[in-house]
Amino acid sequence: MRIQEAASVPFLCISEQTTSATLQSTIDSMLPKLTKLAKDSSVELAGPCVFVYHGLNSSQSFTLDAGFPVASKTAEFPGFALKQLQAASCATADYHGPTRLLPHAHQTLLNDISAGGHQAGTELREIYLHFSARGDSDVRLQVPLTTQDSILAAHKSTGSPQPTEK
Repeated sequence: MRIQEAASVPFLCISEQTTSATLQSTIDSMLPKLTKLAKDSSVELAGPCVFVYHGLNSSQSFTLDAGFPVASKTAEFPGFALKQLQAASCATADYHGPTRLLPHAHQTLLNDISAGGHQAGTELREIYLHFSARGDSDVRLQVPLTTQDSILAAHKSTGSPQPTEK
């Protein structure tokens, strides 16, 4: 695990409410739409496919945003929303292996965050650097850290004295 600063970028995505039990069928329904977007020449993609899980700590339903970073001048695309992936200090890990084992990589990263004394936010990002038809993927996992962790990381990177809690 490493701490990295993720920049704020425009994000063209589709959003669905889902649960752990229905996640695979939700993803399966999103993939044809994502493929259509990726092949459309009117959209200038600025990076690989990203899945953003919001509220994943919840035992109930959560929101999955799936889409692509896009150029800042991008207009709306039918069936997609133009959002902003917010800048954040993120706990980051790279995963290579079967997509079906990604939940284990998520848990390992979350354990590493806790063991490192950090506080995970409620969002998890999967950045698909490479995906093969065999089901193997190269995925960058990012978990934005809470505000206090972001402040501490910023002070460490600038060499400024760290704030103290009162």
